[in-house]
Amino acid sequence: MLHVYWGTDRESAREKSEKAFSTLQSKRSEAEVIVFDSDSWDVEKIKELIRAQGLFEKKYIIRITYALDKKERIEEFDSLIEDLGKSENAFVVLEESFLAPQKKKIEKHAFSYDEFAQKKKKFEENIFALADAYGAKDKKNLWLLYTQFMRKGIPPEELHGILLWQVKSITATYKAKTSDEAGMKEYPFSKAKRFARNFTEEENSAHYDELIALYRNAHQGKYDLGVALERFMLRV
Repeated sequence: MLHVYWGTDRESAREKSEKAFSTLQSKRSEAEVIVFDSDSWDVEKIKELIRAQGLFEKKYIIRITYALDKKERIEEFDSLIEDLGKSENAFVVLEESFLAPQKKKIEKHAFSYDEFAQKKKKFEENIFALADAYGAKDKKNLWLLYTQFMRKGIPPEELHGILLWQVKSITATYKAKTSDEAGMKEYPFSKAKRFARNFTEEENSAHYDELIALYRNAHQGKYDLGVALERFMLRV
């Protein structure tokens, strides 16, 4: 049984996942709880738990929380979605985002799922210009736009999300020949395809890993996200 909650509104997504977990615990009071996160992800162990059944039919509740922070982990999870949905054990997954093809799989195989998008504030500037500056590899304009948006009060988390979206969009174009294959609309796909010429696949993958790490480390209190993002942009 699979329960999946995701979105840029992390607080709401986490709240819903906690509610699902509590409900499962009340129904399966004898179930053993196992947790996987970014530091403890183990795909082979998860495969075992998909099939596993505890002593005297005691089942498991498995929580997967913000663990899909590497490309290979996303691919591993994608390959397991159907089996997770069929498992007698309960899997509660909390993530920030999924690509469109993964969302379709989740919708097909999950017992419950929901996306929580952060409410957009109205700004005169189009913050997607930041994504375009990244895609164009225009370091100067990227930094100028970033500092302007920060002065306007746009949270660094939102700007981080825009950059991560662009990196993911570019990633999707490396293997997909059409927008349908990438699970994207035609206009953003064609832009991302054009931007992909400015980055090698390895370079874009490294940027993805770095952006994921920046967010995680900042929210663990290791440094300020706004400052770390600015340094990232100066290296693009």
